[in-house]
Amino acid sequence: MEPIVTIHSFNEAYAELAAVSITSLVHNNPTRDCHVHIFENSLGRETIARILTIEQKYANAKITVHHIPDEAFAEVADGHYGGETWYPMLAPEMLRDCNKALVLEPDTLVCRDISELFDMDLGESPLACHLRKPTRPVHLVIGKPSCFNAGVLLLNLKCIRKNDTFNMKNLSDAVRMLRLRYSDTSLWIAQESYLNHVLDHETLLRYSFRFNCFLLLSFLLFHSSDIESHEISIVLSNPAIIHFAGHKPNSKTCMAFLNVVHKWWEYHALSPFADSQRDAARVQEIIEYRNGLRNSICSFHNYFDYLLLDDLLGAIEKLKQMAENGTQIVFYGIGQWGTGFARIARAMGLHPDKICDRGKCGTAIDGVGIEPPDILKSDNGNTIVVVAIAEPQTMTEVKNTLLGFGIPEHHILPVFEQLALGGRRWNEILASVHL
Repeated sequence: MEPIVTIHSFNEAYAELAAVSITSLVHNNPTRDCHVHIFENSLGRETIARILTIEQKYANAKITVHHIPDEAFAEVADGHYGGETWYPMLAPEMLRDCNKALVLEPDTLVCRDISELFDMDLGESPLACHLRKPTRPVHLVIGKPSCFNAGVLLLNLKCIRKNDTFNMKNLSDAVRMLRLRYSDTSLWIAQESYLNHVLDHETLLRYSFRFNCFLLLSFLLFHSSDIESHEISIVLSNPAIIHFAGHKPNSKTCMAFLNVVHKWWEYHALSPFADSQRDAARVQEIIEYRNGLRNSICSFHNYFDYLLLDDLLGAIEKLKQMAENGTQIVFYGIGQWGTGFARIARAMGLHPDKICDRGKCGTAIDGVGIEPPDILKSDNGNTIVVVAIAEPQTMTEVKNTLLGFGIPEHHILPVFEQLALGGRRWNEILASVHL
């Protein structure tokens, strides 16, 4: 069986993250040799020596460090994105003995065997990625109907070498012209923006989302339509590769939900950067930071980024217990928020008895028919209604309609009051329900 070949490109600032990523890779693929290639320009000797100790701990690990000269990508590197972000594009020429390689950014965590991903038949496709519909203005700039994140890329090195797929001969000129299109430089994502621009998305293969999971509420809600419904439960309970986009897991401001943060630190304890006493203090700092937000009047963005997903998952577990005891659970509102929430809830095992939306009657979500709200008129006081409507006036109208049907106010769970009140609303309501 051929080894899993991976590429990791990072500097000193990301060395701890990268060491955990590499450790998780070899730890969770014990039956496969893992040939790890590190592309670097500025790592210190001590850092390299620490990372190489992974070879001593894991018999399936072989680590090769490639020092990249200063002039490589000097023309396209900038103050925010140094040369390291571009180095994986050197793989076709630097790894001449390899036909494929998996790029793993430092902020990834491999949670189980990834043979299914690495063994994909790439055919004549230059790479496999997770393609999705564009949501950021940057993708309007590059004029693509889809986009992909570069955190996990399976490269067909043989194909790329043959066709100069990365357009390396014209890289500097192409980047210079492309950046002229970015009026807002914060939208520029360096190598990722460039590759999305130069690659023909019709030629790319798409792998499962579970191999590049962004476990952030915003992603799960707003990209739920791009994720196979049966995969959402896998993503939340047993992902293959987690990608910590946004704030990193070794920062107190990490935005992934808390169970995932703990998972990263479990692998950190196996890495060359482990320090049990110091790391326990760092984990406690993350917990205290979140508790500080919860116990204060935090901003919408802080609550959304750090606390809402934990709260929603906790509420879903409570609602599941109520459903098991005979409570009728109804989801009301199937816009973008409602659809995302409904798919997350069903993936976690909460199957609502009804889904209502006055404007979408007769349609379905994941095979569940959408019914008119009038069916709730006959409620016998044994119903909880989760309302996912953002517009305040519409929410007020829906709430008044439900009250008119005889549904008690404390049986109505408004998602956006939950947001506005920093997580307190649902806890108050659920604590008062005795069905």
